[in-house]
Amino acid sequence: MSHLTVKDEVVRDDQKSQKRTKEMEAAGGSCSASTKETPTKEVKAEGSAKVKDKCVETCQPGPQSGCTIRGKGKPVGNLSCAEVDRRLEAFGANAGWKTPIQADKVSLCVKAAIMKGLIKITGEDKNELSQIVHSETWWLCGHRIDARLRDLLEQPDYAGTDFMDGGEDATVFCKEPGCAEKNVRGEGRVYVTGICEGKPTFDTGKAHNHCVQCPGFGQCIWDYRDVHCDGCGKHYFGGHHVAFYCSCKKGREEKKKWGNGCSDDSD
Repeated sequence: MSHLTVKDEVVRDDQKSQKRTKEMEAAGGSCSASTKETPTKEVKAEGSAKVKDKCVETCQPGPQSGCTIRGKGKPVGNLSCAEVDRRLEAFGANAGWKTPIQADKVSLCVKAAIMKGLIKITGEDKNELSQIVHSETWWLCGHRIDARLRDLLEQPDYAGTDFMDGGEDATVFCKEPGCAEKNVRGEGRVYVTGICEGKPTFDTGKAHNHCVQCPGFGQCIWDYRDVHCDGCGKHYFGGHHVAFYCSCKKGREEKKKWGNGCSDDSD
């Protein structure tokens, strides 16, 4: 008589177990707790799966967006647009303002800098809002001005012709008494441009133009008369009192249709 090996015994016991299970299922019963199957990997994954972040409304698609949600290959240290908004709103009432920070109201130039890691915040310490983003002696008033993050959160991304109105919409002011009062020249009221490029500089606003139509949170294109082309995605000099057009096909069609006429309030 032959003897069963250990392996043969395991196989035989397993076959008997499967037979008993099938017989019980055929009779309308259920298998015991000892023979109950463990949850599959799919079931486990379903219970623990993380909800994937979606891009916020102001994050534009396109190459070189910088947003980690929009594909791989982003520079090390970049954040997603959703994470930028989360960190800003995490300040909540700790920002020291009358109302909590609303991420969708924050300057996209600033948000682009946070996404790239040029400005670092966690949203856990309100003192992060006091960090100096740029400091410079402003040539118009001759005083040194510190531009802090909290001053820049609501800075307009497009200054337009505000330089003609004394910088009424600027959010960075000289702290010397009377220097930042609204006046014709606006000596003590400044814009900080180029924040998203990591090369911030003070400006009257004439060269502060952050394009919000570019991929991600956009990019600075400087001259207030430069325009984003919906046809090719590039920028061109749009003029002020006289209209100019992009050299692409869409631009040529617009020029043929509209000509060089331009209303007084056109930018």
